[in-house]
Amino acid sequence: DGLSAGISVIAAFSFFACAFPTNQTFVGVLLMVFAGSVAGFLYHNFNPARIIMGDAGALFCGYFLAVIAVLTTYHTAGNVPYSARLAIPLLALGVPIFDIVTVVIIRWRHNESIMKGDKRHFSHRLVRMGMTQRQAVEFIYLVAAVTGIGAALLPHVGTVGAIMILAQAVGVFSLIVLLMNTGNGERNEL
Repeated sequence: DGLSAGISVIAAFSFFACAFPTNQTFVGVLLMVFAGSVAGFLYHNFNPARIIMGDAGALFCGYFLAVIAVLTTYHTAGNVPYSARLAIPLLALGVPIFDIVTVVIIRWRHNESIMKGDKRHFSHRLVRMGMTQRQAVEFIYLVAAVTGIGAALLPHVGTVGAIMILAQAVGVFSLIVLLMNTGNGERNEL
């Protein structure tokens, strides 16, 4: 309840923070309309949900954010390396990318089809570790906000700052993997 919508709003604000300083008005307006409409939906979708987004809504949010990632120009007048600018969409969408990569790795290691549905997603694993569904969603929001802030800062720092932001994101996701592998005495999935 509220996971896809909340992550979409956080990612939209991260992209907006990158588009706004470079006067990308069209992209900025699109992002604010999207964030406002999804946030309005989130009010009714947060735990306990009165309405559900479903796969069609979640796929639309993902598609919209992917289009925005391509549509946005991340160039600023600073001395940010080109490779760091390419990492901005990866950081803004870090949580969904992390989730899909870890689920594919787990399924592959268990010789299962990567297309098979199961309860091995990030949120499901947090609930199995003892969090409530609401706590798991709020924790994932926090992770998305941390990586989203890094994405928003990346165009405004130099090479050393970019390396530090990318190292921080890798550290956050590494800590999560360690948490998942040691939590509740379950067998290591990653």
